[in-house]
Amino acid sequence: MRTALLSWKLALGGLFAALLVAGGGGAWWYRTSRPAYRVEAAQDALRRGDWDEAQRLLELVAAAGHRDEACLLRGDLCYRTGRPIEAIRELNTIQSQGPVRVRAASLGGWCYLALWNYWEASRHFRYALDQDGDNLSAHRGLARVYYHQGALAYAEEHLEAVTRLDPANGEAWQALGVIHKDLDKNRVRAVECFEAALRRVLSRADRGAVRLDLAALHFKTGNPAAALEILDGLDPQTAATNPVALALRAECLEAQQQHAAACDLLERSLKDHPQAVELLRVRAVLALHDDKFAEAASDLETVLATNRHDYATRFQLAQALELLGKRGEAAEQRRRVDESRKLLGELTSLNSQVTVKPWDAQLQHRLADVCERLDKHDLAAMWRRAASASPTR
Repeated sequence: MRTALLSWKLALGGLFAALLVAGGGGAWWYRTSRPAYRVEAAQDALRRGDWDEAQRLLELVAAAGHRDEACLLRGDLCYRTGRPIEAIRELNTIQSQGPVRVRAASLGGWCYLALWNYWEASRHFRYALDQDGDNLSAHRGLARVYYHQGALAYAEEHLEAVTRLDPANGEAWQALGVIHKDLDKNRVRAVECFEAALRRVLSRADRGAVRLDLAALHFKTGNPAAALEILDGLDPQTAATNPVALALRAECLEAQQQHAAACDLLERSLKDHPQAVELLRVRAVLALHDDKFAEAASDLETVLATNRHDYATRFQLAQALELLGKRGEAAEQRRRVDESRKLLGELTSLNSQVTVKPWDAQLQHRLADVCERLDKHDLAAMWRRAASASPTR
């Protein structure tokens, strides 16, 4: 009797265990077969770059009757594999409203960005933000659009939103710092943004660029000691070989009354980089301090050969020539200083206007023309691309 009872208990226990396993397996099967789970899994595969797995999952989503979600995933796959036009076609077939439509609009914005169609990209991103004011992807996209269009005030607004929604985004903090530095309206805020970027994840190249920008700002605001501390944090190869870093270090040493150390650093650096204008420019300034006017003039002329509208360097050349007794040549240099200042003043004025007029093609064409006259050919090309994106071009 006891043996029969024990056998019955064991059998019952086995049955309960089998039911438990079956129930757990059923729950797992139910969860993993749901479209929402498969959509999320497909998105994770896309982020990992596992295109085959993403394709398999989106086909399961489509087979389950969730056509729009499958179209969204297929569009994302096309975009991530370098086919933005195909992605747009896929996204345009989506019929539902709500979250799927919002995500499709934001993704469409990135597709148009890849095609340099900034106006259409902005239209898609604005729609996404109208539906969801905290749409991180749309804020990131509009920041990129407005930066390309030269509308830095608008780009700043969206970058601030990105740092609020994604505080760990080091690139957004870096971009904010660059905007404040370029606008030169708030150096303290620029320093705060660069310092925030350094506390976050950045690529090695971006981290080095942030340190150089931050060190330069500290130097400009009269704090060479802080600038040197920032430069000391550069990776050893950059610190030892980058002409910009070496020239800035020499300027900081000079500002701290370490004239001999600054001169020695420049001479050693120029042996490796004899044509580096950053180093030549600083050596010329130190030569002027030492009354070595002919040497200063020679370095300044070399610098101006690479940028004839560097009016600060040309002004220093005029000073050196004056001190050498070459008054006629000095007068010609001062005339050219005034010419460059006038052009750069016009550029500054136009830049201040375009920062709040991102779709003014006429203004952007004027900027392109001024940039050409200043030999800034890459910037001229950028402004022409911006003008071509205007809906009123």
